[in-house]
Amino acid sequence: EGAGRELGNAAACALNTGKELAADRLCTDALKLAPDNASILLRRARCRRVMGKDAAAKRDAQAAFSKATPLDRSRTSFMRDLQAFGIDTQPKDPWASIRVA
Repeated sequence: EGAGRELGNAAACALNTGKELAADRLCTDALKLAPDNASILLRRARCRRVMGKDAAAKRDAQAAFSKATPLDRSRTSFMRDLQAFGIDTQPKDPWASIRVA
């Protein structure tokens, strides 16, 4: 888990310096070590969006949202980044379907 996080940090540095392909590879390697890390998935989604791989980026962002922990969901920047991908981050109302208007 710790090594995956470090690879994710290296990917962020690579992305910030314009090395999208290297960042994508680092994120993929990091996910092999920490497959449920939502932050790394979201970082890879950002890489892929910059590379023009919009469908793959949206899939990664959706996976990041589904694997997000309560701590991830409490971070405003994490939720804002997900919303930038068009992910609906609003909590679902379980009673909405049976409520009478």
